[in-house]
Amino acid sequence: MNEATFNQEILDQISDYGKYPLFADIGANDQEGYQIFTPEFIVKDMIKLIGNDNVADIYSTVLEPTSGDGAFTVRILELRLKKILKDKNYLQKSLIALSTIFSIEMDEALIKKQRNNIFSLLMLYANSRNIDITPEYVDIAKKIILTNFIWGETNIDRPLVFKGQPMGWYMPTISRNKSAKTDKNRIQFARWIINADIAQSTFLYEDWETNETKNNDSNLGGLFSEQYE
Repeated sequence: MNEATFNQEILDQISDYGKYPLFADIGANDQEGYQIFTPEFIVKDMIKLIGNDNVADIYSTVLEPTSGDGAFTVRILELRLKKILKDKNYLQKSLIALSTIFSIEMDEALIKKQRNNIFSLLMLYANSRNIDITPEYVDIAKKIILTNFIWGETNIDRPLVFKGQPMGWYMPTISRNKSAKTDKNRIQFARWIINADIAQSTFLYEDWETNETKNNDSNLGGLFSEQYE
């Protein structure tokens, strides 16, 4: 893994609340009332419609394109952690469970809270098993969260996103003009490879158009710095 690509200052902003995550019911930055926060009972009912067993599969990929502070992503991760709680390889499998959940949120305050909610849940469940949480585990968990839980804008320019078209763009966009939405800041998702030796875990990026994988993230814009030049 290319350690230089990760901004340590941003990694350090991901923190453990020390309690079960709490979710917003109103958007602090939502001046025009566009944000909608889904109540817990509706979250549970919607997941049941998909199938709890399907959602709890740690190898199944899930994308929440307007994820807020994590009402869906936290619940999905919790279902997965409950399923593997007694597994002898819990630490490795909990990171696999995390690494296949992806989300996009354009409100900076909400995505930061979501990242902390996700991390807090990971710590809560590991502590419930009295597992020694290693620095390597914390480090990889934060890198997965930073990589998979993206501060960005989902593509709403077209009713459908076809192969080869971006799912969205990293924030902050240079302007609201379409000219700012370039290949440099289009969202790309990482495919994580979580090894038994957690410290050796790594990731690859899958190209939308060719399905080829690559480990060069030099053109990914603000993925780790969350800044654009």
